[in-house]
Amino acid sequence: MEYKDQIAKLNKDIASAVSECDVIIKEYEGKATPEKEADKLDKLAKDAEGMQVEVKRLEKLAGLAEYTAKIDLTVPHAGTHVENPAEEGAKIEAKDDDKVIGYLTMGRAYTITKEYMDGKAIGFAGSSPMAQMEVKNGMVPITKGMLNEIKAADVTSSIAGELVLPDRVSEIIRAEDRPLRIRGLLTVGSTGSDTIEYLEETFDNQAAGVPEVFQGEATKPKSDIRYEKKTGVVKQLAHYVRISNRMLEDAGQLELMINSRLSYGLDLVGEKQLPWGDSGGDDITGILNTAGVIDYATAIHALRGSSDPADTLLDKIRRSRTNVEMQFMEASGVALHPIDYENIELLKGTDARYLWVTVAEGGAPRVWRMPVVETVALLDPDLTGQRIALVGAFKMGAAIFDRSGTNVEVGYANDDFITNYKRIRAEKRLALIVWRPAAFVAIETVAAAS
Repeated sequence: MEYKDQIAKLNKDIASAVSECDVIIKEYEGKATPEKEADKLDKLAKDAEGMQVEVKRLEKLAGLAEYTAKIDLTVPHAGTHVENPAEEGAKIEAKDDDKVIGYLTMGRAYTITKEYMDGKAIGFAGSSPMAQMEVKNGMVPITKGMLNEIKAADVTSSIAGELVLPDRVSEIIRAEDRPLRIRGLLTVGSTGSDTIEYLEETFDNQAAGVPEVFQGEATKPKSDIRYEKKTGVVKQLAHYVRISNRMLEDAGQLELMINSRLSYGLDLVGEKQLPWGDSGGDDITGILNTAGVIDYATAIHALRGSSDPADTLLDKIRRSRTNVEMQFMEASGVALHPIDYENIELLKGTDARYLWVTVAEGGAPRVWRMPVVETVALLDPDLTGQRIALVGAFKMGAAIFDRSGTNVEVGYANDDFITNYKRIRAEKRLALIVWRPAAFVAIETVAAAS
């Protein structure tokens, strides 16, 4: 069978396999794929990959056969050149010939050019031979094609030991990861369901002193306990990247790097949504958008009737702690944006001396005996400029339920399979339940831009 017939048959079989894969993927889109169908999908993908490798091998053989068949068409003539159709096939190697394999100094590069060698042969009689060279940072890049020409010119002095090889830094330079700290403040559990149901108690306590013996119609006071069912919904966070097989093969650490970046991306969006998530969309309902979580002005008026306009952020944090503890919960910490905590630490007295260093506890960051967590997650991700501080009984007030850990999977979609691409997807599912909204007080440190 001719190469082209074998290639055509394999391409037809590949297209058939891809078509079968599409049918299975579309049938189970958005739901779990049965094990039998998943195994079939894997087998189809592996078979098609094998056929694709064979197609590439046959195409190379076909190209060589075509080149060999045409090479005798080159007929040298004095002063003329008959175009060789086989040169078309030679273009396949052109890109490889352009690959830089090292660098030489300008002086050394000139001594191996054809112009220099021709001039040397005639004792440099007449005008000096000229040669064009591409120079980068004082060095001349030497390509694979140039090296082959040098070898063909029979340069007596080998340059192999003189080539300065290009450096390749093995580390992938990436942006710094943002510290993720909001999750660490909360209680973390797990769930096997799509919803979290819990009962919220309302206790109307009417207990009072009563006489030993009741006379007439007198009755003992009646208290009331009611339970209301509440439901929290598990939300899904997900994203993917599309990357070529060649890139994955050329950088062994790349796939691991991509997996870690995808996982970090999910954690980062979770860090944003835990405080700010909007219940109106597919986001997690964040602490600040949970009914019952009060802002500082409301909290102060509810407890004291008015606020003091001279209060600093430091004053407001202390008063917020009191508000939480008046709800019979112990404030376990304060979350602050780094700029707000900087402003607190740089406070000076009338003597121009720093105030806060005098009350530091063992070097650990604390404000009014509460641990401080610094995080940029307290800046509104919608870029309104709003910034808040959050005082609360974090462990008692809210909990995260993980439905699943971070799952990273590799697969194909659309024409990925036949174009040598893969899609790497990461997703996780979790719910945030704010059991006790009164456990939190939000202090606006910078208002949103109007």
